[in-house]
Amino acid sequence: MAGLIEFFMQSFAPKINPNNYVDIKPLVEFWSNCSPITLKYNQESLNSEIRSSIIANLCAIHRVQGQFPQYGFDALKDILNQAINDDSVAQWILCVHLTKINDTKGDGSKLSFLLNAVKAMIVNIPDLHHQSWIELGQKVVRHNQIIDIVASVLQKFGVKAKPPNHIRFVIVRNEVSELRGFSGLNTIYINCEHYQNAFEMSFKNAERFNLVERVELASKMSLIALAIHEFGHIKLREAHGDFNLSTPTLAAEMQLPDDHKEFGALCEIEAFGSHVDWNKSRFGADLCYMRSFLNAIETGTELPKGPLGLLINRSECEHFSAGVDMDSTSYYD
Repeated sequence: MAGLIEFFMQSFAPKINPNNYVDIKPLVEFWSNCSPITLKYNQESLNSEIRSSIIANLCAIHRVQGQFPQYGFDALKDILNQAINDDSVAQWILCVHLTKINDTKGDGSKLSFLLNAVKAMIVNIPDLHHQSWIELGQKVVRHNQIIDIVASVLQKFGVKAKPPNHIRFVIVRNEVSELRGFSGLNTIYINCEHYQNAFEMSFKNAERFNLVERVELASKMSLIALAIHEFGHIKLREAHGDFNLSTPTLAAEMQLPDDHKEFGALCEIEAFGSHVDWNKSRFGADLCYMRSFLNAIETGTELPKGPLGLLINRSECEHFSAGVDMDSTSYYD
């Protein structure tokens, strides 16, 4: 399987003539003759197999169509042709998740758009504001009740949580502002573009109506939700030893109910009582509940029960039943 990236970069990509669509049938044929790969949940496997896994995912989803948009293919080629650095590693990790999207239209346009955004994505050096996000995220993944919540959801998938380990938080900037974040190897990536765009206008309006505390709390609750969501995915992949694991595929294999298709969302439901859209709930959520939840995270004490007044974002579960495990608001149609 290691030969797949070499075939892609050295034999296949250089022979592509400019066109609206790339004929990927020769690539699919080469991939189909390779041994199956499991992208193991360790650094060695990630270093050696992540780029081949991205190509394998792409072939698996688009083998029937046999073609892929040129502008998406060019972006993917540039992404895969980079040396290892912080930006390229983050891009490759996100590509592993994105290339599992089950494109219902079949034309690859959604993935091509996202790949071009990934190509421009960079890792940000955190400023003081971003550092406060990281500190909050660290408290979430170290909270005993959050750890127990994720462990209980893991049991529904027939596995036990591995012993706790250190989780890093990294700030990235991706122009697709609907993307809240995603997870790597014991790493949670926060897209600052989402949080700045989602709440910046709210802060301006809040100042006029003396609602700044409410918006600040809602933005922190959204960050907490991201940490819970991606921490769940980390622990599931770690338990299975498979970095390329797809929750919807696993749930289908285990014949679990339809509402078990998105593991991260299930963890959020266990924590909050529902799958909450914190941006849309910022003016309706119970203020005391948000204060209490944030205080419980900060102090490591018992989490409060979720009240009414929270807008449920069920669309994320539905969209990501398509096969991609990452944390986003619903921008897939």
